[in-house]
Amino acid sequence: MKPRLGLIDDQVLIRKSIVGLLDAMDEYNIIFDVTTFVELEKKLNDNEVIDVLLMDIKMPDKSGFDIALWMKDKFPLIAVLALSSETDGYSISKVIKNGAKGFVDKGAEPEELALAIETVMNGDAFLSQKDLNKFSSAIQNDLNELMNVNVTFIDRELEFIKLCCTSLSYPEIAAKMFLSDNSVGSYRISVFTKLRINTRQELAVYAAKNNLT
Repeated sequence: MKPRLGLIDDQVLIRKSIVGLLDAMDEYNIIFDVTTFVELEKKLNDNEVIDVLLMDIKMPDKSGFDIALWMKDKFPLIAVLALSSETDGYSISKVIKNGAKGFVDKGAEPEELALAIETVMNGDAFLSQKDLNKFSSAIQNDLNELMNVNVTFIDRELEFIKLCCTSLSYPEIAAKMFLSDNSVGSYRISVFTKLRINTRQELAVYAAKNNLT
């Protein structure tokens, strides 16, 4: 069965050009193309089944960063592939951290887009070498900034941080701390907000550098 694709891009000419390009390849089923997040939400909630969502980053009603987070929460089985002209390292790293499986520059060759779709369809991440270099540089800058963050934690937050640096799941951490899942979720939000991070991996790096483990 051909991969089923959805596309969200607020620029009509560009969106239609992408649809035309994909149609010409004759390798995909284009299930829908939409302009806004509201349209996307309706399509997915109406059970328009897709395998990959091609997504612009700069959008008028909800940014691609926010859409990537929403997709990860609501439709985690759909691979999100950012397709954007926002090619700076910050944008690439942020959309990947928020859940996108890959990034393709809108100026890329059609063969690169086809490779990216195939790669994320197989469960792997996709970045061109050029974009990977930008991504790595942005991540290193984020880590350098993170190491300089000076915050104060209460004792229970420090306990939570230590447990987060293990292989325990959040429900297992809750059991260790004799707390409900909701209470542990509150600690997670508090700690992540203070450090301005999104993942346990980032927390583990901060904890190791600051002797919190």
